[in-house]
Amino acid sequence: MMLTSCFKEKDNWYTNTAKYDGRFSVATALAEEYSFVNEVFESWGAGAGYFDDNIDIEEGLELWIFNSAANVEDEIIIDTYVSTNYMDEGPVHIRGKFKITGSPANFTGRGIVTNIAATTEFPASDDGNFFLDLVDEWGYYDEPWYVFDDEYEDTNGLPEGLGEEWNAIQLYTRMSMEEGKITPDGATTIGGNKSDAVSVKLTLYHDLLVIESYETPADTWADPDEAEYAWRIKEGSRKDAVGLEEHWTLTGYRYTGYPEDIPH
Repeated sequence: MMLTSCFKEKDNWYTNTAKYDGRFSVATALAEEYSFVNEVFESWGAGAGYFDDNIDIEEGLELWIFNSAANVEDEIIIDTYVSTNYMDEGPVHIRGKFKITGSPANFTGRGIVTNIAATTEFPASDDGNFFLDLVDEWGYYDEPWYVFDDEYEDTNGLPEGLGEEWNAIQLYTRMSMEEGKITPDGATTIGGNKSDAVSVKLTLYHDLLVIESYETPADTWADPDEAEYAWRIKEGSRKDAVGLEEHWTLTGYRYTGYPEDIPH
């Protein structure tokens, strides 16, 4: 078989962050003894380290680095997953848009950015990661219960009237990048091949907030004479959960496409 082209030279298009861009197979490691989630489950009597916070490279997590819509040299998006497989919901999706300094051999992100993979609404999807009814500024866990979708076991899903409030924490709302490194041919894959090595150090932050009840619009009520209520995040209640930060390191290699290198 012979292939020919009408063009004398190839004309590939590259982003302005091409020297950073890529798809990487990674392992994750938590610097703290337990993640916040694991501490909660331990407080319930689940036992120390009920879930494994660290994820081996063979388990198949990926890190993606790519340009933003602005397509400028000093701005990249980090897209990946971290944390334990708690409540069978799988690792937590995080995505941050960083202004960066340095070079691919050693770069850092500027400041703390929003996890744009997390919701800002309530109720939330599974990626919202809300825990409710945590009291005493999170120093004591008073039988907290987790919330996914509309399944609030203590309230049958909806408030009964106005004035109801819950203290809450939303996990992994913000992130910072302390260090990033991409080293050409610096890694050996699980299949024994050479590939570019990657290492990224992230700090992840949680938010404290208050969930309050409110009256829904009258034209949405099933019975026009019977008011209905729903939950929302109380305006101005969101603040940093100081002291509950988590420090994660992701290490691995550039995706090669070779079958023996693909995690399972």
